[in-house]
Amino acid sequence: MKTSLKNTTSDDSLIIYAELNDAEIRAAQRRLKTGELTRIVPGVLSASPEKDWPAIVALHRIRLLAALFPGAVIGFRSAFKGGIPVDGVIHLSYSYNRKVELPGLKVILVKGHPQVSGDQPMSGRNLYFPSPARMLMENLTASRGAIKKSMGRTAVEERLVSIHESRGPETLNRIRDEAHHLAPILGFNKEFQVLNELIGTILGTKNAQLGTAAGKALAAGTPFDATRLALFETLAAVLRVMPVAAKVSPTITETARINFAFLESYFSNFIEGTEFDVSEARQIVLEGKIIDQRPKDSHDILGVFRQGISPGWANQSMAIGEAVLHQLRQRHADLLKERPEASPGDFINPAIIALNLLY
Repeated sequence: MKTSLKNTTSDDSLIIYAELNDAEIRAAQRRLKTGELTRIVPGVLSASPEKDWPAIVALHRIRLLAALFPGAVIGFRSAFKGGIPVDGVIHLSYSYNRKVELPGLKVILVKGHPQVSGDQPMSGRNLYFPSPARMLMENLTASRGAIKKSMGRTAVEERLVSIHESRGPETLNRIRDEAHHLAPILGFNKEFQVLNELIGTILGTKNAQLGTAAGKALAAGTPFDATRLALFETLAAVLRVMPVAAKVSPTITETARINFAFLESYFSNFIEGTEFDVSEARQIVLEGKIIDQRPKDSHDILGVFRQGISPGWANQSMAIGEAVLHQLRQRHADLLKERPEASPGDFINPAIIALNLLY
């Protein structure tokens, strides 16, 4: 059932025959003959000047694509980028191959399968966004010509690592299961084999060749967050050139030092789940009274207080390079010396190497 023009647009900037009934189409054609309207492409008219057409097409992109290419699926590189045109180009999986020029937008139609399970309508229209499984397999297809339709293996590997980091291995397994189901329907059996090898290697069940540093690290069991490392590098660069004012200690009296150390000890443990009544915590740090039922928790409170009250610990400046690692080990060993099971003084996360990027 066609929708009336007045329900789709409040002006004549974009008139699409596919949205009109027969009487409205005839009325639009009469206005076209009088010069009141101008044809953008067959079946699409506008009363706006030609210089405004690229902006109009960009504003109504989904509506226009759904009308011109009903049932199309955003495909390949365009889907990988979230459905946004890349360099003025958008790829659609459709019933035939063709290139269509719209003002400010080149539409590349690639003959492929229509909507399948997992593809979702965009803005409630007859235009679909592919499932992650379909999108990833499409971007593993061969790509020829000046305008590459697919992102390629390296980009797909990077996306898989990102999915693993943000949503976990269960999501990768689900994508693989969906891809296994869709591959014979879409004709992507070869692409599924590549996707299966990549996912299996990232999850540690296969041994395919990975091309990205993040992928290799993840497969080796030493993953790192490349985005986080980039942020550390940016922070380090700023700190190297930014003059930082020396802060004057707010604890200039003995009472202030005690109060500060107590608050630091109480709340830093509280947010980690070590909760005490304030009166109990006060007895631990000021009277050395260890709670019999919770001796290790008591020493956690006492350890932070001791470092907060002691000038040697409290006024210690952080070193640079390898020396800072030594300082951190010393602090950790002192804080957790009553918890041998926590390996006092030892780093348990290999990602601590990232700290070196700050220096």
